[in-house]
Amino acid sequence: MKKLLITFMVLYLTAPVFGQVKPMLGTQIDHTHISGDPDAAWFFLEGSGRQVFDLSGNGNHATGLDLSQITWVAGPDGSAIDFLGNGRQQVFQLQKLITLLSTDEWTLTFKVQTDGDLNEGVFIGEYLTTDDRISLVEGTKFRFDNSSGTQTAFASVTSFTAWSTYSLVADGVGNLSLYVDGVWKETQGGEVTSFKLDAIGNAYPSDTYPLDGRCSFLFLHRRALSASEIALLYREPFGMFETDEVALMIVEAAPAPTGGQVIMITSILFLGLCIWKYKAA
Repeated sequence: MKKLLITFMVLYLTAPVFGQVKPMLGTQIDHTHISGDPDAAWFFLEGSGRQVFDLSGNGNHATGLDLSQITWVAGPDGSAIDFLGNGRQQVFQLQKLITLLSTDEWTLTFKVQTDGDLNEGVFIGEYLTTDDRISLVEGTKFRFDNSSGTQTAFASVTSFTAWSTYSLVADGVGNLSLYVDGVWKETQGGEVTSFKLDAIGNAYPSDTYPLDGRCSFLFLHRRALSASEIALLYREPFGMFETDEVALMIVEAAPAPTGGQVIMITSILFLGLCIWKYKAA
């Protein structure tokens, strides 16, 4: 009985760790998981070459245009892509264009780290256009340029040199919210949130603003994730590769985190019960 309880407690305590490690190439997404419904998901598991595969099942695969401007490196979760910040073609171009309307709900989540270059740092968007881009402007802002040619600036985030997970959420009625490492930072209202995406990297028609930095993963949900879902996604970005019933129950019941808070999926009562049962056995 004691051996059974110890095994169950170890599995319970270590279960969240599984969602923090990149899966092996070829692992299938569990679409029943709370975050398992991405419209596109690039985890950069390949580790080499010019092909990047979309694991969502929607066929948004991408091809590197100039590998002299992109390299593969070891990131915090496994393999990552490193944009060298020196060319117009440092891009993985998607096989098809993804179009998001202002009336659409959507969430873009990505983990990046830059080298602190004071250039604009264009990261994703539509290739060869001056609209439709997300830029990390060191020392200034997180910048979103929509399909209509206007921008939304998030001045609450000004440094991008540490590995961080960003979630940009559009609610379909003009509100655009930014989360960093699972915590809400800022919401801009009355915004045009239309966006087109077919490039990971320098989504711009010149080499004026290429990103100098690295990306560990990037995915798109065609819905506005809740604050609790974003907190869980930060803590377990790869949880969608396996069913997590405990996380699902906690997220459904938990309140949205406020600034500076991240949800920890742990049940003190449950652990106390296990310890009591262990002593009684």
